Amino acid sequence: MLGTYVSLVLILGASSVVGQALFCACGRRERSPLAPAVGLALICAVAWLATDLASSAWAGVGAIAVLTVVGVTLLRFEPATGGVEGTLPAALGALVLGSLPFLIEMRFGILGTSLNPDMSQHLFATDRLTNGGEERLIAE
Repeated sequence: MLGTYVSLVLILGASSVVGQALFCACGRRERSPLAPAVGLALICAVAWLATDLASSAWAGVGAIAVLTVVGVTLLRFEPATGGVEGTLPAALGALVLGSLPFLIEMRFGILGTSLNPDMSQHLFATDRLTNGGEERLIAE
């Protein structure tokens, strides 16, 4: 579980830096609570493109590293001003509430997999129920 939280911190940190740097590049100097979401969107798009072009996952990792270094450099020359009051308690609350199911199970992964781990069967059953079909999977 520790590795998952370390990954969360790394992804959140890189996303925050890249997003805030993008805001600074666009002329917005004050910190924004939207920076992590904007940064994550940019990181996903660039990493996906790099991975597709190079046919290697390491290209995506390199693209993320380059974006983060460029973001740190841009923020060093054009630092963001102002604070984002109230976001830390909200972020910690979201982390605790989002972690509850995994803390109770003491593992990370798809929840409920001890009963039926085949997600395709769940999606098939949902599709059949939605369209009014009756199959052996959902009828007695």
